[in-house]
Amino acid sequence: MIDSAAPPRSATRFAAFAAAFAIASAALSGAPPASADDAQDVFDTMRQRHVADLTGVIDGSERVGDLGDVTARVADAGDTAWRSLQPATTSSTEPWSDLQTRTSSRALYYAYERTVAMATALRTPGSALTGDPDLLVATIGVAEWLNTYRYNTTVAKDSDWWFWEIGIPMEVNDLTSLLYDDLSAAQRTRYLDAVARFTPTPKRTSANLVWGAYVVALRGVLAEQPAKIAEAVAAVRPALLDATTGDGFRPDGSLVSHERFAYTGGYGLSLLEIMSKLYHLVDGTQWESTDAAFLGFYDRVERSYGPAVWCGDLLADVRGREIARAGSTDGSGGVRALGAALRLADTAPADARRAVLSRAKQWAECSADSPAGVEAAGTRSDVVRARLLLADDTVAAATAGTGGSVALNGVDRFVSATEAFGFSVSMSSSRIGGFESINGENLNGWYTGSGMTSLRLGGGGQFDGGYWATANPYRVPGTTEDTMRRASAEGSRYASAETFAGSLATPDRAAGIAAMQYDAYRSNLSADKTWFAFDDEIVCVGVGIRSSAMSGYGWDGLPTRVETVIDNRRALDAATTVVVGGTAVAAGASVTKTTAWAAISGPGESVGYYFPSATSVTAQDETRSGTWAAINRETGTAQTVSARYLTLVTSHGRNPAGAAYQYVILPGATPAAAEAYSRDPGISTLERAAGHVAIYDRSSTTLGAVSFDGATDHPIAVDGMPLATWRGAGILAIQETAASFVVSVADPSRGAGGRIIVRLQRPVELPPLGDGLVRAQPTADGTELEFDPSGGDGATRSVTLTKISTPVFERIDDKDPRVVYAAEWKTTSSPEDHGGSIRYTSAGGASLSLTFTGSRISVETRLTTTAGINEVVIDGVVMGRFDGYAATPTYRQTVYRSPLLGPGEHTITVRRTGLNSAGSSGRNIILDSLLIERPPP
Repeated sequence: MIDSAAPPRSATRFAAFAAAFAIASAALSGAPPASADDAQDVFDTMRQRHVADLTGVIDGSERVGDLGDVTARVADAGDTAWRSLQPATTSSTEPWSDLQTRTSSRALYYAYERTVAMATALRTPGSALTGDPDLLVATIGVAEWLNTYRYNTTVAKDSDWWFWEIGIPMEVNDLTSLLYDDLSAAQRTRYLDAVARFTPTPKRTSANLVWGAYVVALRGVLAEQPAKIAEAVAAVRPALLDATTGDGFRPDGSLVSHERFAYTGGYGLSLLEIMSKLYHLVDGTQWESTDAAFLGFYDRVERSYGPAVWCGDLLADVRGREIARAGSTDGSGGVRALGAALRLADTAPADARRAVLSRAKQWAECSADSPAGVEAAGTRSDVVRARLLLADDTVAAATAGTGGSVALNGVDRFVSATEAFGFSVSMSSSRIGGFESINGENLNGWYTGSGMTSLRLGGGGQFDGGYWATANPYRVPGTTEDTMRRASAEGSRYASAETFAGSLATPDRAAGIAAMQYDAYRSNLSADKTWFAFDDEIVCVGVGIRSSAMSGYGWDGLPTRVETVIDNRRALDAATTVVVGGTAVAAGASVTKTTAWAAISGPGESVGYYFPSATSVTAQDETRSGTWAAINRETGTAQTVSARYLTLVTSHGRNPAGAAYQYVILPGATPAAAEAYSRDPGISTLERAAGHVAIYDRSSTTLGAVSFDGATDHPIAVDGMPLATWRGAGILAIQETAASFVVSVADPSRGAGGRIIVRLQRPVELPPLGDGLVRAQPTADGTELEFDPSGGDGATRSVTLTKISTPVFERIDDKDPRVVYAAEWKTTSSPEDHGGSIRYTSAGGASLSLTFTGSRISVETRLTTTAGINEVVIDGVVMGRFDGYAATPTYRQTVYRSPLLGPGEHTITVRRTGLNSAGSSGRNIILDSLLIERPPP
């Protein structure tokens, strides 16, 4: 950092630069002074507003306190560029020895960036570089050299069009704006003519179109060409509208670039930044647009960027290949999004301004103490605007994320955000590619779109700190992969054959479900993967995991196999540890253990994991090193970076045939909390089989289900009571409240899955048709709904069903004294049984009876290999029989449910018949509980 009280540069250094840049010195003498009349001109007003934004001398900057730190950063950047500058007077020499601008357009872009950094330091008030005459001569000198030898109306461009048409012109425009009053008219004309030569008019699509339009608009201001400003403003309109194909925003707010990649946080972030600058430039002028598309863009902050930012982190899931750039982090992306939103709010109508500022305030508050926050990484204008916003008590901060689950089906992404955590899933399909690697970037991003899960806690930052340069690219969290070796960029732009990838978010966003059929590149591996986000837990389930013809050795030198990566977290604190089933893993070691729980826990963040079925888990604590050059040949450096990782993996072996996994992520849970949850989980797995998964969350009374098979009926019962039967390839959620059911469906295949039929087995009022509901008709015990969720967008379709009556349930445990047992009965215990136990007997003539008042009664038992066939009698009438046999023990199974009974008292008797089925080795009668159903009071 330079000393703000340092003396001016020495006369010797000034003389050296003056001699080296003779062209610049001569040009300075001809620069005319600006007149008062010119300052009032609209073009001068727009230019000065732009310069004020570049230097942080904006409204309110005088009342936000000391800006010394951010000013020092500006001065440091300018000073660093200046100190490394060397004399260059011919085409064969270079102003900076590390930049070969003759042969590399990227290097030329960096040279202009450094020149702009010098000009910004020169114009930013508050440091020793402000107005420094030596720096002024050096800055104009290098600007002249670049224009004379590298970027003008005659030089030929190479194949890197972005630098010639967008990157460099933006820097030239900024440079011309900052130096405007110290340049001659001839100099300004030459610089702007070069811009006009390479970007005469806006073209291309989406973010590239907006970039080009901004280049044309600002050049129009500097060259005082009103027609060009008007042309640029009109040109951006297509980029602001929703599109269903190609590059651009999708109806759900997500953004696609390069035709099939998720880029809301990459190209989309640049689009947000540039649009905020364009709005800022033309605000209050004759070119300010009132077109609905322009006014609607303010809503993009919430619709498009709200779900993509959590606690100041811009999710890696939507940043594409930019994750492989050392200087582009989730944190820095969040600062850029915040700065753009704040600038955009300056020009917004009142209602839109409040909404934008509300979201921006949430980002700023949550990341205020982050080392990557706006104070540490923002521009001077960003810091000023953020401080003004944080001090404004009239603006209330929005909730974290968008306050719950968001289905971003336009890019095969899913986000679930709360105040405590942000969770996301990155999927791929025939529509959205798994990962992009071009220009030598993102070489090891093979699995980042293969069901990658990202969990952020506390202050965020989990995926910064060199994560992508050091983390094992073969062990991306949430993925199920063949451990085969991959070559750099292998599978980039691969289009899966599968169409089933998408997500559902309930109308209140309290729950969400994501699912994909995974088709691995250059492998026979396939899997059906699902994620269920409830209030404070995420249930991850994989079924139908299959592969064949696996051979050879994998990336780790071991025989290839299929494994699921439960998590791979960067340790944010030296005290962070990984514990598996009570065993802590030592640094540099690994432990494999069959367990029901695990945890990664430390002062920075803690995460628990629960395994409903005892699972063999390998936990590893390792420190890894890498370089950015290994994943980014274009800009990565060879400097070694290191980080410590805590990993949880489960193996499915070689050539699995229908393997499965299930684990529950518990954000914020310590090891003790994870172990406690394993003893009393908040979810029930109703079905986990190839083709169908159903999970029930008890605290929110929400059912989530995914069917990959559209031809099979799937009955669903909760606590032994039938809830619904459904059919159709898609996603289903049923939320129950005291007065209603909310039924939601989605079709991840975008029309290929066909219609979804839900038969809700509860008495409800018939709903009106609409929102994909094409038929509703009563049934004997509820309502049948038929949805047509097609339409190409995969959006959630929902209907609210009002309960006609809410039954009252009473469960009678096997230990309840009201149950009368005949013959000698025994007790055996298991935590899987209701109340922790069952009663059973093989005595001849055994029975149980209960006298009760209710409209229905159900019998629940544990199915076993020794159970027999039993008979049910109600009020002296034989109602039927049930078989208690199962090849493997199955708990809490409803084996009988009575028809509706009349009013008054009834008696149920369950009798041992002494019969059994062919597979049973006994004739036991078993009782777990009886469930009485009564009409509402």
